[in-house]
Amino acid sequence: MKENRKRLTLLDGRSAERGKAMDMAVEDRTFSGTHLEYLVQAFIEKGITLAREGNYSDALRILEEDLCFTANPLAMSYYALCLAIVERRYDNAISICLMALGKEFYNPDIYCNLGRIFLLNGQKATAIKAFRRGLAFDSSHPGLIEEIKKLGIRRKPIIPFLPRSNPINKFLGLLAKRLGL
Repeated sequence: MKENRKRLTLLDGRSAERGKAMDMAVEDRTFSGTHLEYLVQAFIEKGITLAREGNYSDALRILEEDLCFTANPLAMSYYALCLAIVERRYDNAISICLMALGKEFYNPDIYCNLGRIFLLNGQKATAIKAFRRGLAFDSSHPGLIEEIKKLGIRRKPIIPFLPRSNPINKFLGLLAKRLGL
C-alpha cells in the first residue's frame, strides 16, 4: 500500500476527481480493471507531459513504473527518447521506437521522437528520413518542422542533374518557393 501511495505522489497536478479515484484504487488494494487502467493512463499522461517539457529523467522514472509505457505506442516512443537522452542506450531506444511505429505507423510524434533518437546517435541522414516520413502524415507538425529547421535541410534542386548554383535551378527554386510548392 505504501508503494502505491509513493506512485501517486509522482502524479501531482491532477484534478480532485482523479485524485479521489486513484486514492480509492489504492485504498481498495483490489485494482479493478477500470481503476488500474485509469492509473496506468495517468502515469502515461504524466510521463509524456514531463518528456515534452524536457524533464526526461522524471519522465523515464514514471514511464518505467510497471512498464506502463507498453500500453501506448506514443508513450513507448517518449520512453525510448528518454532512454536515449538519460541513459544513452541508443540501440534499445531505436528498437522500442520502431516497435511503437509498428503499432501506430501513422503517428507523426513517433517519427519525431525516432528522428531525435537517430540524431543523438549521430545518424543524421536516417533522422532526416524519419522526419520526412512523419511530415508525410502531417505536413504541419510543429515538432517535425522545428527539427528540420534546426538541421537546416535544403530542398533538392528543381532540376537534379544541374548543379544547385546553376541560374536555371536558382530561378526555378525561387519561383517554386514564391508559389508555395
